[in-house]
Amino acid sequence: MFGLVLVYYLIEALKMTPSLEVDIIGPGFFPKVIGVFGLILVCILFLSSKDSKKGVGEREKKISLEYQHLTPILLLLIYVLTLEKIGFVLGTFLFLSFNLKFLGVEKWTRSLIVSAVITAVIYILFNHVMDVRTPESDIFQGLMG
Repeated sequence: MFGLVLVYYLIEALKMTPSLEVDIIGPGFFPKVIGVFGLILVCILFLSSKDSKKGVGEREKKISLEYQHLTPILLLLIYVLTLEKIGFVLGTFLFLSFNLKFLGVEKWTRSLIVSAVITAVIYILFNHVMDVRTPESDIFQGLMG
């Protein structure tokens, strides 16, 4: 079902035209990126769900099934509420680290490395490539100069 929503989203994103002749990225760039990555992730999830039937019982024992679906929502709420105070870099790093760990990454080191890489790529894309400033904390501003 989510894959169908992403296909519709991508079709609508492809209809967006640049607002000016000189727009390099244009208004449809980010929706197109989200649509493509979303479809890739849906395919990966579909293919991996066939292989990961074992081990589901162990994870259900750790977290009650009733509250399991609320954890990512709670993490997202905490992320949104603290983003201005702790800044984009630290907030995104922590949010991704805990979400990856919750979603099944077994080792903390892998979760931390993946979170650091994703956060760095997003930071560079927004702040340096697209020149869109992300919220920064006083601590991060002091470290960066």
